[in-house]
Amino acid sequence: MKAGNTATDIIQVEVPTTIETQRGGTIRLDDQQAHLYFPPRTLAQDEIAVVNALTEVNIELPVRRISPVYDFAPTTLIVSNRPP
Repeated sequence: MKAGNTATDIIQVEVPTTIETQRGGTIRLDDQQAHLYFPPRTLAQDEIAVVNALTEVNIELPVRRISPVYDFAPTTLIVSNRPP
């Protein structure tokens, strides 16, 4: 670039909502076809969690896929069943 010239790029970033331990919350797909609800005080700590639809899934016979398959992340998420 020559001195004094500038360039601008716009990048769109989607930041997932943090599920707060004390309040709980829900994560959803954009198309509203899947969601996961976390009741209050079921997470050990505040977490960012996401849900994604899987388009290709290898399933071994004799099991048949009869519905969409979803991936919830992070895989290390720990949910507790301790009372409120």
